[in-house]
Amino acid sequence: MNREEALTARLLPRPLVFNGWPQVRRIAVPLAAALCALLVWELACRVFQVSKVTAPAPSDVIGVLYRGSDVILPHAIATLREVVIGFVCATTLGLALALLITLYRPVKEAVFPNLVVLQFIPKIALAPLFIVWFGIETESRVAFATFMGFFPVMISTIAGLSAAPPHLVRYAHSLRATHWQVFTTIRVPAALPYIFSSSKIAVSLSVIGIVVGEFITSQRGLGYLVLFASSKADTSLMFASVACLSAGGMALFGVVTAIEKLALRKYCSF
Repeated sequence: MNREEALTARLLPRPLVFNGWPQVRRIAVPLAAALCALLVWELACRVFQVSKVTAPAPSDVIGVLYRGSDVILPHAIATLREVVIGFVCATTLGLALALLITLYRPVKEAVFPNLVVLQFIPKIALAPLFIVWFGIETESRVAFATFMGFFPVMISTIAGLSAAPPHLVRYAHSLRATHWQVFTTIRVPAALPYIFSSSKIAVSLSVIGIVVGEFITSQRGLGYLVLFASSKADTSLMFASVACLSAGGMALFGVVTAIEKLALRKYCSF
């Protein structure tokens, strides 16, 4: 194409083309699959007359959510608040340990092997100890959620800080950049994808940690509501509580994903 043709192509009005189908498909396909699964579940419960105690139909669960929203909502807010606090604490602790281990070799040699060994201990078995150490209130559940979620963040951050492109590091050193400048301008941006990937894992682990704590000792929260519904054989309320847990976890996952996109767009150029 010569200059005249290129200029003509730029000046002529372009037809409007919608390029958002990949994004629409990414949302529509799993949503349609979930709706189909719920429809099959509903039809199976009605056709085979499955007892509500065994497996309530989705319509029964939705009815419980609608009629009992004034009861479920305070429990959901209490659980979600503790999940957010536990997630923030787990992420902060994981990042802090990763920075110490990366920057200071004695810390890596002394602490890192012990942290790895600690991960082979069944965490659920330690939940009662957190009740003994921190009491029966929010502190014990948040501490246990932090314990559940910090390790993936730490491991992934260490891997990310070591994954900076070597040619950029050498080029920065050739320009007499300090180690701190190399760390903040090259290594940290290179580690952002690793950090956010592990943060998404920490979201689910924080939810698990809070719910386990509510199972052991709590008078509020969705975990407590699940146990209460189980004692009353109210399976519909159990499913409704689990649905609220899933929705809250997905919402927090979405927030982390949105922050990830903004951070990568701003700081990652390589």
